[in-house]
Amino acid sequence: MPGSPVDLPHQSDCMPSTSSLKLIERKIKELQTLAEKLRRNEQEGVEQLRAVIEKYKLEPAHLKMAMGGMGAQRSAHTRPHFKTAPKYRSLDNAAAVWSGRGRKPSWLVAGLKSGRTIDEFLIRDTEDETSDPSPAAK
Repeated sequence: MPGSPVDLPHQSDCMPSTSSLKLIERKIKELQTLAEKLRRNEQEGVEQLRAVIEKYKLEPAHLKMAMGGMGAQRSAHTRPHFKTAPKYRSLDNAAAVWSGRGRKPSWLVAGLKSGRTIDEFLIRDTEDETSDPSPAAK
């Protein structure tokens, strides 16, 4: 309606009351006190760490190891892999060999699919085939 007084928001709708403002200020002060206490504790911890470092003459590598960095332990991904002697050889290509570990190579898979047995690819020790029987066998 024209000419009617404009409805202004009530003071309690816009501004917090004095009691709630005091409550907020008290909470702020409590949090500031807590933050300062945490900073002091952190500083004490840093000072203790410095003392240990100096006492034991620790190097950065020691700290890194203590925190689980490199040198602490080898994971399964970083363990050394040792080469093993080949156990199987391709019948078509003498250079193509397989140790028997991991996936079967394509030449072996193809040979098995064509009806050959895995024993046909086995590398036999030539000494066993050509040497005389042991004295115990005579």
